[in-house]
Amino acid sequence: MTKISLNLPIITQNPQPTEKLGNGQWLGLERIYYTLPNTGEIRQWEVCRRASVNTTKMESKKEEINAVDVVAIIHQEKQKSIVLVVQYRPAVDTFTIEFPSGLIDKDEDVKAAALRELKEETGYVGELLNISPTICYEPGLTDSCCKLAFVKIDPTIEVNQNPTPTLEADEWSLQTIVLPCDENLLDILKDLQADKPHLVVDSRLYTFALGLATSKYL
Repeated sequence: MTKISLNLPIITQNPQPTEKLGNGQWLGLERIYYTLPNTGEIRQWEVCRRASVNTTKMESKKEEINAVDVVAIIHQEKQKSIVLVVQYRPAVDTFTIEFPSGLIDKDEDVKAAALRELKEETGYVGELLNISPTICYEPGLTDSCCKLAFVKIDPTIEVNQNPTPTLEADEWSLQTIVLPCDENLLDILKDLQADKPHLVVDSRLYTFALGLATSKYL
């Protein structure tokens, strides 16, 4: 494998105090300042942060995360399927199809959070296979970061025969959907969206499906 070397300059946050522009129950808006390494110019940016959330510290402050997405694959004899959820998202005023996901509880690690969220949202239990590096959602807007947890589901065990979610009150719209996990997933998602115009595919799920679809050409 070819080793890629990147030259990334050190960017420092300016000591000028962060300005609070607004606070809600769940989110806050702040103005931050940073210094350009080549000119010393101080610039500003507006960032949306979670108002109150637990963070799991990784190896450095730059790797603080507060959520986990679960890529849960059912391993059947002749086919693999992926477990997804559909729910109404008020911010975009529509239904989305996405990976099971959720915030990490206080003193909880990524593995425990992933398996807990999968069980609560879908009823399935599984075995953790791998955890991704830290990824960001929308870095031009928010500092919120997460990790992807890859989970294997055995459909032969009793609890996975008839999985029953344990939903909270604000998850009233959440429903589980199981789709084939192969190069056809992208087309299936497109067909679902064409059939239900008020359904939007989450960008992380779309990218995952796009990778499966394009892999056959590489």
